[in-house]
Amino acid sequence: MLNVNKLRAAGHGAWSWRLVVAVAAMAMLVVGLAACGGGSEPEPAAPQTTEQTTTEQATAAAPAATTQEPITLQVVCINRTLRPCELIDSFYAPRVAERTNGEVTIEISSYPELGLAGPDTIRLVNDNTLEFAEIYSGYVGGDLPIIDVGNLWGLSPSNDAHLALTDAIEDDMIRILRDATGGEPIFRAYYPNQYVFSREPLPDLASYEGKNIRQHSTILGDLLAGLGAAGQFVAFADVYTALERGVLDAGITGGTPGYGQRWYEVTEYLYGPIVGSVGVTYVTVNGEK
Repeated sequence: MLNVNKLRAAGHGAWSWRLVVAVAAMAMLVVGLAACGGGSEPEPAAPQTTEQTTTEQATAAAPAATTQEPITLQVVCINRTLRPCELIDSFYAPRVAERTNGEVTIEISSYPELGLAGPDTIRLVNDNTLEFAEIYSGYVGGDLPIIDVGNLWGLSPSNDAHLALTDAIEDDMIRILRDATGGEPIFRAYYPNQYVFSREPLPDLASYEGKNIRQHSTILGDLLAGLGAAGQFVAFADVYTALERGVLDAGITGGTPGYGQRWYEVTEYLYGPIVGSVGVTYVTVNGEK
């Protein structure tokens, strides 16, 4: 839509410049004639009327139009019940609105609300279907295997070492995500260490043999395969029902996410945490926005 105020401001600006150029050209001509001794003194210019003077002063003093059309960005996070999504809603969104004088509004949505499981997140950001999305390496490792380097759980000897690794590779992860999505990672989100929520006791590693266990990354799938278990990729919002019906024997997720989804209602045993298994995601805005 055309902004009439902008057009008017542009028109006034153009008129001011034409006036200045015309006066400057006339002054140069007069100075040149005087220097050559040609002609008589120029007649004084006709005095401006009060109306003309006031109009020109107002035009010169008018500031450039700065009104920005309001921008609304929809952030799609993994699940509304999880802490990163809650922090976007309670911390990030209001501060963006405050620091942009209300011109940028952040709205919250989630994978379950949009019917997303997660593996196609990178493609949906790349083609601008999703404006602003939380990208988790475990979900998109099939499309972008290198991104799994940020969540090699069990490799780090401690949480501190794992977080130091996260910081050390941040620039590379941002570059990889820029190339893959055509967008811009804005900030990282963190999930706590991973636990195994199980319907049956798992007293030793041999107990995992033949169990159907929910995984949420190829890395976890490899870990479970090494224990003789069958890793099953099940969308986070569907795990509760799968555990309740016995489709899954156990499920792996962060401690607070499992608690938030009430997995304790459909399991009897809790094992963990896996050391150095803090999950890291990158909240990324698409290239268009």
